[in-house]
Amino acid sequence: MISIFLFLFFLGTAVIFGGSICRYILNERRIFAFIPLTILIGINGYNFFVNLISYIIPVQSAMWAVFILMLFVSGVIYSLRDKTESNVLVNPLAPKQLRILLIIAILISTVSGIFALRSLAVDDEGLGHLPLAATISEGNFPVKNPSSPSHPMNYHYGSDLLTASLYNVARLPPWLGYDIQTIIFS
Repeated sequence: MISIFLFLFFLGTAVIFGGSICRYILNERRIFAFIPLTILIGINGYNFFVNLISYIIPVQSAMWAVFILMLFVSGVIYSLRDKTESNVLVNPLAPKQLRILLIIAILISTVSGIFALRSLAVDDEGLGHLPLAATISEGNFPVKNPSSPSHPMNYHYGSDLLTASLYNVARLPPWLGYDIQTIIFS
């Protein structure tokens, strides 16, 4: 039960960070571009900085450090904003058009996420991604292949790093974290 609240706090922090970057640094005001960019910038920014900082400090500490740093940076960006400037997002679409666009985007994301989850081979997830995410959450960084620890990973591990972060920060089980990130990014 606490995992749900921690996950929502994690996701909210990523979205607030992405929104701060999107609104006050990139100066994006169009609501239909602002909403997806906040999610992408927030979550991918978190993953990028965890990956970068993990070369300096242990990966478990980096996951928490980046999470706290995102909260801090969002607050700093918000406090340094131009207070005379309007913070209202621009909606060049009619409200009905915006609702239809949002519903279609949610449907596409949900359906493609369900198809992606159904098309995952059990052996691919069980033998490939989940063990890698579990070892990353235990400190496997720079990432080495769990089935051959003397060999570094030559394949992308971003989704596994995010899954490990969801386990360490939000206490979501790795299988659920992997499914959630598959739905978000499919």
